[in-house]
Amino acid sequence: MSGRPTSCSNVRGRVAKPAWAQMMAARRRKTLVVCRVCHEDIHYGASHSRQNS
Repeated sequence: MSGRPTSCSNVRGRVAKPAWAQMMAARRRKTLVVCRVCHEDIHYGASHSRQNS
């Protein structure tokens, strides 16, 4: 296992990861399959979260 352990991700002063990034980390994946709208939200920095779209 390379990289930082998951305990290092909750360091005080760090910006919280978006929900999609947390989901990818939890699944230990570099790719997350999402619908077109969610894909655009991620790339354009939309702040709202969608579930099961």
